[in-house]
This record gives sequence, structure tokens and C-alpha cells, in this order.
Amino acid sequence: MRLMDLPMTAVLAAGLLSSVVLLSASSLPPSVTVSQLWNLDGDASLTVHGVLVSLRSYESGLEIFVISDERGQATVKVVCSPGPGPAPSGAASIGDLLSVSGECVFEDGVPCVYCRYGDVRVLRTSEEVLTVDMVCASWRLFEGDHISLQGVCERDEYGILRLSDAGGECGIAMSLGPGLTPVDGEVLVGCALVMDTTTMSLVLQVDTLAPIG
Repeated sequence: MRLMDLPMTAVLAAGLLSSVVLLSASSLPPSVTVSQLWNLDGDASLTVHGVLVSLRSYESGLEIFVISDERGQATVKVVCSPGPGPAPSGAASIGDLLSVSGECVFEDGVPCVYCRYGDVRVLRTSEEVLTVDMVCASWRLFEGDHISLQGVCERDEYGILRLSDAGGECGIAMSLGPGLTPVDGEVLVGCALVMDTTTMSLVLQVDTLAPIG
């Protein structure tokens, strides 16, 4: 029986190694939205994309945050442990679109994603993500938070200054901070979203205001 010589063996071994590498690359964690994550059958390694709506840091270095789909209709909790790279709290702001790679574990039908610092990336910043209609539709997720928000600055028929979407179908009253003056047209504002308990309406407490374009 003829045995393969060493050069042929080396070629076959290299080919086998390449196949293993290709198979590993093709089995990367699937990428899903927060809404799609809820439809999974069970625990899985994955990458989920969502908008940051809350974040808490602990002395241990652990950070727990919540991300939502871009319409605020579904949310998922993320437990992030210390690891290589910056902590999410140092790299992300409320309203940013994040990519989180980790292990999704279902407990009583509720998903939770476990990851490490380096598994969290900012895909788009809040001013590129948040819209007035999105905040109106899911205001409970952002109430009390400081956010960056784009919209059209204008006064309504009652003379109340509002930040509206481009179509004018949705708007939120604005309360400008000291030294700020209204700017007609499209603007970017830094603000806190609060509920005015006297009128039971949303108000943007604006501390920065800049025209766009």
C-alpha cells in the first residue's frame, strides 16, 4: 500500500484547516432586532440591535441597560459584565442605536442578554436615531432622560413653542432654558423629556438649541 508523501499531507492538512475556518465564519451569531428576539424559540448566541432607553452602573463594574426596537414596542434587558474595552456608560447615550453581541437566555419566557463591555457598539448616535414621532409614541421609555432630538421649531395656534416632526403631525411643547431664543425651522435640541403634571402633557426642557443646515 502506497503512503502519501509529506508534501501532499501538508497540502491536505492546510485545506482541512481552511475549511474549518470558513465553517466557523459562516456560523457567526445571527443578527436580530429586539422584536425578532422575542420570537426566538429558546436560548441562543446572537447580536441584537436596539435603541438605548435606560442604563444603570454598579460599583462592581456591572452595567444593566434596556434597549428597545426603533418604535419602542418591545424592550429587552442587557446585563453587561466588565471586560476589554470601554464600559457602555462611557461610550453610549440615551437614544443611541446599539449593537449587542452575547448570550440570550429566556427565563419564564422573558429574554435577557448577557454580554461584556467589548460586545457593545454604538451604531448610530441619538440625534441620528430619535425622531419626534418616535418619542411621542414611546415617551414612557424616555421620560426623565436627557436626549438629543431633531425636529422643526415652530409655534402652534395658541402661541406655544413646539418641536414637531417634518409633517407636523406630532409635536411636543418646549420650555427653553436661560439664554436660549427660538429658531424657526429645523433644529437639534438637547433636552430632558418630562411630564407636566398640571396639564398632563409632555414638555421638552431644552438646554441647547442649534439650527440644522
